[in-house]
Amino acid sequence: MRHLFALAMLLPLSACLRAGEDEPRAVTFAYKAPAIGQTVRETSELDVRLKLKHSAGAQVIEESNDDFRMRQVKQETALESDARGVTKLKVRYDSVEHKRAGEELDRPLVNGRAYVVTARGGKVEFMGEEARKLHPFELAFLEEDYAEFGTLDPFIAWFDGRKVKVGETLELEGPLGRRLLNLGKDDPEKIEAFTLTLTGTRPQAGFEVGVFKTRLVMSKRQAQDGNDLRMATTFEGELTLGIANAWIVSCHLTGPAELSGKISEGGIKMNVAGSGRVRMDLDTRVNE
Repeated sequence: MRHLFALAMLLPLSACLRAGEDEPRAVTFAYKAPAIGQTVRETSELDVRLKLKHSAGAQVIEESNDDFRMRQVKQETALESDARGVTKLKVRYDSVEHKRAGEELDRPLVNGRAYVVTARGGKVEFMGEEARKLHPFELAFLEEDYAEFGTLDPFIAWFDGRKVKVGETLELEGPLGRRLLNLGKDDPEKIEAFTLTLTGTRPQAGFEVGVFKTRLVMSKRQAQDGNDLRMATTFEGELTLGIANAWIVSCHLTGPAELSGKISEGGIKMNVAGSGRVRMDLDTRVNE
């Protein structure tokens, strides 16, 4: 799953117009699969900072801070591809960190290891370096990270061949946003609204990219074993998309989060309320 933060600027009107024309400049995006042997380095980060209050009736039982950070750096090298994109790749996880309040929660077994991922016959297969047998924890991590591997990314397909005017706002449907955020069909997050407004173009990480001011509204509900928690977040920020390949080059989003609900611990039923901020970042760079 990946992450994103906030700063997007509108270009001056003069930069949005062609000389002698009244119509806004338009950009046409086109998909291009990575070249065989091409390596893409991806850095993603999720940072959640919440202040929580547990209460029973008018009595405050506990107040606490919940700070969670996940950071992942990996490199993917394309080995085989077809019209849908890469169908076989080598991935190396340079670093995977999960921390709460600054303390490391766990160190996934994939850290520092490389794997071959292959889409074949509608299934995704995984193999360790030198055909090493995978630990169940490794396999579970890879299956989550590459659940949709080998299928055409609907976000890319939606942009392939699409012409977008500077200043135009696009409203994306739920499935497009879920794939972008690496959300599976069983994940409880719901995308309430997702808009991209093209503000201009610029060179970035070796590409000419379209720069989009981004707004994403999400909600989440988890109800199980007598607990019922709801969370709502409104993200704003910037997403950049390669014009000549429709790859996401970067995505930085941040926004306020509100948490509410009821839980039961040790036979005590409590109300939970919280607020804070969530930040998601994604940056990619091609290593030729």
